[in-house]
Amino acid sequence: MSYRVLYRRFRPKSFSEIVGQEHIIPILRNQIKTGKISHAYLFSGPKGTGKTSAAKVFAKAANCLSPEDGEACGKCDYCLSFDSGGFTDIVEIDAASNRGIDEIRRLKDNVGFLPAKGRFRVYIIDEVHMLTQEAFNALLKTLEEPPAHVIFIFATTEQHKVLPTILSRCQRFDFKRIPEDIIVSRLSYALDTIGAKYDEKALKLIAANSDGALRDAFTLTDKALTLAQGGVLNAADASGALGQTQTNAVFAIAEAVTDENASQAVLALDNAIKEGGDIGYIMNQLIEYFRCLMIYSLSPETETIISKGENYIKSLKKSGVNADTETLTAYVRILSKAKADARYMTNSRFALESALVYLSDKARITEAISLKARVEKLEKRIAGLEKRMAEKNFASKPDTLEQSFIAADKIEEPKIQKADETKTEQTKQQARPVRRADKETLAKLKKEIEFAAGYILNRDRDIMLSDIFSNMHVDDYDGESLYIYPTSTAVHMMDVFEAKEGAEKLANILSSRLKKQISVKITDKKSKSVPKNVDSLVKEVFGSDVSEIE
Repeated sequence: MSYRVLYRRFRPKSFSEIVGQEHIIPILRNQIKTGKISHAYLFSGPKGTGKTSAAKVFAKAANCLSPEDGEACGKCDYCLSFDSGGFTDIVEIDAASNRGIDEIRRLKDNVGFLPAKGRFRVYIIDEVHMLTQEAFNALLKTLEEPPAHVIFIFATTEQHKVLPTILSRCQRFDFKRIPEDIIVSRLSYALDTIGAKYDEKALKLIAANSDGALRDAFTLTDKALTLAQGGVLNAADASGALGQTQTNAVFAIAEAVTDENASQAVLALDNAIKEGGDIGYIMNQLIEYFRCLMIYSLSPETETIISKGENYIKSLKKSGVNADTETLTAYVRILSKAKADARYMTNSRFALESALVYLSDKARITEAISLKARVEKLEKRIAGLEKRMAEKNFASKPDTLEQSFIAADKIEEPKIQKADETKTEQTKQQARPVRRADKETLAKLKKEIEFAAGYILNRDRDIMLSDIFSNMHVDDYDGESLYIYPTSTAVHMMDVFEAKEGAEKLANILSSRLKKQISVKITDKKSKSVPKNVDSLVKEVFGSDVSEIE
């Protein structure tokens, strides 16, 4: 008889053999016991935690002729037929390779047939999240109102990819990672059954590196048994099965990085590659290492979250002496970026080496963190400034150009005060022109200004024109010069769009269009001067310097 691997040989055949899922198994047993069996189930959770095994055990118990306390009896014709693999009423479908609408249509056609032998026809669809959108939609109606003799059991490692309409039609059970002590106990039972000798440290090492998956633990144990010297499975054999050479290389690289020894980190990487190490694997393990170190640095109590072996924790303690949480977060982010960059490089080794050299310079990392914080603070200040400028200058502006013209025509004619006798002759010359233009001329000027501003983007053009037109009056044009009085914000906007030449450009276009020499003067009503830079602009709007505005 050919050798059967451990995970197949010790696959659970009853609910009592399924370990680490005590929050699920009693519910399933009670449903069998009471006969309150649903038509659809969804088993989700990490790989190797017993989803498919539980589905098979449930299907067997549902079809058993004389179940005992919610368990299949294991003695009736149906149970014996199931154990021998000849029970045709339990159908397993791999959705990864049967994911299309045609396969689901065939399934829909078959569900109408009565079971050939048992009480229920059970469809176990593994990796159900791999089904296409069309396949899911084709399954919906059948899933909602299936024949009384049909049970669907879906298994998936990625529940979030399953359509909500499918989820809402299923009873959902979330499988958890299996604790290390339970994995060790199960491995001990299996090795005792087959008569293999072992060191418990080896089993603990395997359990710590199986990530809560019992199937992975069995697979690693099978591999380690082939390395066992003298017929006894020890920690060295387990390390060999785990590829501990690469793991030790990760420890060496990480410790060199935290010691700020770039040359040692690169040498450790080179040694790992010479020993057959994989760049992608090492990158992933370094990211995982610094993630564990970041969590461990928060408090020693977090050791239970990390769930790593004794050597791993020992390395974390050594590296944690020279690391802080903020720097470790940066390490994870930089290595993740290097991993993404490596996908598009012909030499992925270069991406990792560059990252290691950069990570080994802690001063540069600290400086980058500080610079990032300053940039974020500056971005917040700019956002606040823009918000305050918008609230101050645009809150009462007309929404459209048409409203701008109406608002401009409704502006009351300003009262011209008599000049003070103490004014100098120079101040008198700067007085506002008295000559008036009629409304028709003003409307024509507005039309040509709108045409001239066509080179500005629509939204900014409308804002700027609205601002200018709301302040224009018939006596702002004296037949030779056109005085416009935009707010400081509009002046700044025009400055962005070459408004330092804007007045000249506008004058040339108006002169060309109106067949008359016209000059344009951008000024304000008080000092007839334009703010020269952003600092003075901000000071005019807010009454304070840029440095004073948070």
